[in-house]
This record gives sequence, C-alpha cells and structure tokens, in this order.
Amino acid sequence: MENLEFQGNVIIKGKIVCDTGLHIGESNETLEIGGIDNMVMRDKKSNLPYIPGSSLKGKLRHQMELFNKDSVRYILDNPKGRNREYAPCNCGKCSVCKIFGFTNDEDGTYVGPTRIIVRDAFPDDETKEFWESSEGVSRGAELKTENVIDRVKSTAMHPRPTERIPKDSKFDFEIVFGIYHDDDKENFKEIFTALKLLENNYLGGNGSRGYGKIHFEDLSYLIRNRSFYTDNAEEKVIELGVLSNLEDENLKIEL
Repeated sequence: MENLEFQGNVIIKGKIVCDTGLHIGESNETLEIGGIDNMVMRDKKSNLPYIPGSSLKGKLRHQMELFNKDSVRYILDNPKGRNREYAPCNCGKCSVCKIFGFTNDEDGTYVGPTRIIVRDAFPDDETKEFWESSEGVSRGAELKTENVIDRVKSTAMHPRPTERIPKDSKFDFEIVFGIYHDDDKENFKEIFTALKLLENNYLGGNGSRGYGKIHFEDLSYLIRNRSFYTDNAEEKVIELGVLSNLEDENLKIEL
C-alpha cells in the first residue's frame, strides 16, 4: 500500500454490558483442596475482574474472519502445522488483516501498522457498588456449580465450581483505530460490524452453555486528526448510543 501517512485516530468508547454471567479465566498456579479451579481474571491492583483487551480483540477478529469471504477462503486453503489446524487469516490483503495485522511478508505485501488497539476494560463505579452490595458475589464474581452427567446412569458427577462475572455488570471499553490511508476510513465501519456480530455470539468461555452474552451501550467515538496532536486542535465527538441505532451516515470519518 502506497502513500501511508498518519492522518489521525478514531477512539471508540462505550460500555460492555453482561446479559448473562461472563467467564474469562486465568490459569491457577496453585490449587487448594476444595478450591475453585475455574477462576476469572482479576486486576492485580484492585483484585476485581476485568476484560482483557486481548480477549475482546481476539473475539472481534474471529467474528470478522468468519464474516469476510476472503478471510474464510484463505484460512481453509492454508491449514498450519503438523495437525493441519486452521490458523488466523494471514493473507495481508483482506480488510481483517489490514485492521488487525498479519505476519506474512513473503510476497512483499505491506499494509502499514496494525490499525486497531483494544484496551483492557474495567468495571464502572456503578458495577463495583453492585458487586459490593450483592449477596453471593465475592471480589466481583459469583459461583456457579456445574456437573458432568453420566450418560448411562443419568446421574450428576464431578461437580465443578466456576467463577463468573454476574449478569448486569458493566465495563468501560476503548478501541483506538488509526487512520493511515483513505481506505481505513471505509474499513473503520467494519469494527461496528464486528461489534454487532459479537452481540449475537459470546465473549469469554462456556458460550455454548449460556455464558458470555453481552451487548454494547453508550457508544461514541472521538476523531482526533493530526492537528489535535501538533496544534491542540479540538477533537470531534460523535454520539451513537446503541448499535441498533447506527446508520452509515454516522460512521463517515472526516479528518
């Protein structure tokens, strides 16, 4: 891609709202007898749950790859490794690679820096108060016990306690999208397509068992052009609300 030049950043902000319990787990280096073997990730400073930017970014990319015909074709045609597993798209040409990045330089393809930065999402103040006052919620999580069913005897066995972030919890999220080429202004719209797809999928683990249904609200984005960084020019603020209110006109970027 020629004529790459930084034109500005578009910063998407909003809230992730849990419609069902959410589990984004971390590995336990030590496990006490009778302890919980499926704990949620917590911020080391506050000791409260958060949504890692890597989890949100990975899920958004996955949704876009399945939605984009060029990405699907590349993934199916290029299984990786000894087990011929399907790896993320690495074609370097589709909008997914241009937005989320890729590592393929065999044919000299260069599309510039990764356009998207996804920040860690932390609970808002209302949610922290909700956790503090809710019975059965400890350090921002509730316990849900699940059983493995013996298919012959139809009896439950091996109950496993799993931590999950309770329904109605809200997290402030932020996505930074860099504009380096005029094509990026059109690709920016695909971020919102990915957000819509995620609302009809799930975030985190155990999604097929009802976990991880979320939606986005209080959406807005800020436009900061080059002059914002060099001459303290004012940023533009575009209020969006919820995804169901979006129209193409709302997502036209003018720097």
